[in-house]
Amino acid sequence: MLFNSMVFLLVFLPIVFFAYGTFPNSLKIPILLVSSLVFYGFSGIEPLIAMLLSVFWVHWITLLYHQSNARFGKLLVVTVPLLLLVLFRYLDFILDSTSAPPDIRDEFSFFLDIMVPAGISFYTFQIIAYGIDVLEGTVPREPKFYRLMTFVSFFPQLIAGPIVRYKQLKDQLIAIEDGTLPSPRFADGFRLIAVGLVYKMFFADGLHLLHSQSAGNPLDMMFLDRWISVFIYSFQIFYDFYGYSLMALGLGLVLGIRLPQNFLRPYLSRSPREFWRRWHVTLSIWLRDYVYFRMGGARRYFLNIMVLFLAVGLWHGADWSFIVWGGYHALLMISYTAVRGGWDRMPGPVQVFLTYFLVSMGWPLFYLDLPQYLELMVSLLTFSNGTAAIYQWHEIAFVSLVAAWTFSPALDRNPVKQVLYRISGFPFVQALCVSAAIMMFHLSTPFIYFRF
Repeated sequence: MLFNSMVFLLVFLPIVFFAYGTFPNSLKIPILLVSSLVFYGFSGIEPLIAMLLSVFWVHWITLLYHQSNARFGKLLVVTVPLLLLVLFRYLDFILDSTSAPPDIRDEFSFFLDIMVPAGISFYTFQIIAYGIDVLEGTVPREPKFYRLMTFVSFFPQLIAGPIVRYKQLKDQLIAIEDGTLPSPRFADGFRLIAVGLVYKMFFADGLHLLHSQSAGNPLDMMFLDRWISVFIYSFQIFYDFYGYSLMALGLGLVLGIRLPQNFLRPYLSRSPREFWRRWHVTLSIWLRDYVYFRMGGARRYFLNIMVLFLAVGLWHGADWSFIVWGGYHALLMISYTAVRGGWDRMPGPVQVFLTYFLVSMGWPLFYLDLPQYLELMVSLLTFSNGTAAIYQWHEIAFVSLVAAWTFSPALDRNPVKQVLYRISGFPFVQALCVSAAIMMFHLSTPFIYFRF
């Protein structure tokens, strides 16, 4: 089920909000659990069973080993979730990369015929973190399976994050049942949902329509249009993920649950390192705590950063282009470390522009295969010109306005944003934004991070 769909906004959410607000506290967790399972069940019964199996496995292993810091227990905790992740998401890529014969592919036809379960990378990381934390004694084991299942499947963050740690939700889930959870923040929640929809429908999907004009061979475009296309996708994925992140936070607030921030205006970053502290914050923290530090951290910085970001690329997609994208960001991190003294002395706006430019040059790997990407980069750097003029002046003007909004000062230093923020607090304006977004659903696309 998609956030940007009529079924979700006009059927699913009203039913969930009504039941959650009407029934007693003792039934609120079951309501969240059932609604989350229904939400995820729309993607198919097999993905739902896979998620249930993964959570049950970790719940059972932590029961057996939670009183000891056994390495074998931690190995068991990660085995089944990672195995399911590999079988559903990476098996086809592995078989293709190893040129597996048809009879081998036939043996795995069950997994190959099932569409990759939405959000499987996200909830797999969540359940693995929970299991490791319990076995290492940093969080207490959750004895109630239904509460653990609610934590993993909580629908606002299930498909595209944030990747939540159990200690961030444990007390809130207990407080729901005890009736001690602070009242839901309806005003702030609905504001975030409305703004998130606007960013998705009118920014990200509007930019998608422009970018789709260059979906053919990028080399056919004029040199300037080629550059514009690269920056269009850069802003598209920014507002696509930003819109989802705001909606996830807003849905949590309406239900009285505070989710962690996952998107901190990353295009204002002054370095590649800062970018990864602002873009998909919870993924960066997860990889830092469960991969980077456990490999030795800064003691083998270059090697560990390369391994870490190759894993980041593979996490984003089962394709060599994503692995190369991860390696590209590893090189950015390593290069920044090597020239940090000179980089940090540059004026702030120059640092922001260079970081944005370098990050944007990697995004085409999300929609081009490696040969196409290399051809695009060569054409951009050698000033080769095509024959097709793609973008009209009003389309360039729209992209320019999006860029100006992206790089404009934050709310506390921006009079225009302050006025719009106050206006967005009126229920009528929120309803108008949601209604306008609904009328545009036929032009909308799934959130880009839904496929990760």
